[in-house]
Amino acid sequence: MKTLFPFFLILLILTAYAPPRLVAQAREEAPIFRRFSREREPVTYRMGMFEFPVLLRPQTYSGAEVRENLGLGYVLAFAPKNQVFIAIGINWARMEWRPSNPEVEVIEIKQIDISQSLNFWLWRTFAIGLGVGFGVMDTFVLLSGGRAEHQIVPYVPLQVGLVIPVGARLHLGLRLVHTPFMGSGAASGNTRLLIGVGGSF
Repeated sequence: MKTLFPFFLILLILTAYAPPRLVAQAREEAPIFRRFSREREPVTYRMGMFEFPVLLRPQTYSGAEVRENLGLGYVLAFAPKNQVFIAIGINWARMEWRPSNPEVEVIEIKQIDISQSLNFWLWRTFAIGLGVGFGVMDTFVLLSGGRAEHQIVPYVPLQVGLVIPVGARLHLGLRLVHTPFMGSGAASGNTRLLIGVGGSF
């Protein structure tokens, strides 16, 4: 043990009188390591949004009396932090209106569709999306005199949307969807305005 004491003493002296350049290097390198301890922006891979209808305008009966405008949609976006990202959505709706045409008593519609949109961030402030889809429309038209028409027809919804981020993960959306009518008889096409609330994860 006595033979090791001189070596410990020499090591202690060398440590106390370390060259100033080595000390300065150690001080300069410290911020590099602190850089990794800073809080980073949360990584998000998906963005989900629930949508609800707020306005309805029939395709040909602008003065129609809207009696029912229900619906629920869900949109899932992939890589929402990218400058351009895609989203897919599914939407169900149930509508009823009384046209101004005296020959038609009431029009009832149920529709479900799936759509895909391409979205673009503008100045990282909001995103605009353009989309198209495919759906099935179940229409029931009650005519004057008790006659009725019922048919199930396909349709291609066209949409334009807006996404506004609120904070790091919360998003608000607004989407305008036009549903053209592809059947015969009383036109059941419509345009709806949907509002969405969701977040990134």
